[in-house]
Amino acid sequence: STDEKIQRSTQPEEKIQKTAAPEEKIQKKEEDKLQRKGNGVPVAGANVQSSIRSKTNGDAPLSASTRSFMESRFNADFSKVRIHSDPESANLSNQLSARAFTYQNHIFFSRDQYQPG
Repeated sequence: STDEKIQRSTQPEEKIQKTAAPEEKIQKKEEDKLQRKGNGVPVAGANVQSSIRSKTNGDAPLSASTRSFMESRFNADFSKVRIHSDPESANLSNQLSARAFTYQNHIFFSRDQYQPG
């Protein structure tokens, strides 16, 4: 058998030194802007509620392309969904400070808010 000799390096040991990292500037990150969130369910005045309940005519069904798009993604029947985008619906939306709102199967939009693809 051959004797193996383990030799120690005669080179000087490397010393580990801390090096100072370049200073990083700490900047305040601008927070994302949040939209206002309601505190629970908003309450509409009696006149607005009455107008909404009586406004179940003058509506339109979803267009065939929008309906197909939604139904395939939600796996649900959207045939009874009705869209309201006339001036009276816009006025109701504005009274609720909403861009859109729903009542049963009706969706009411503020002016220029209903813009399907």
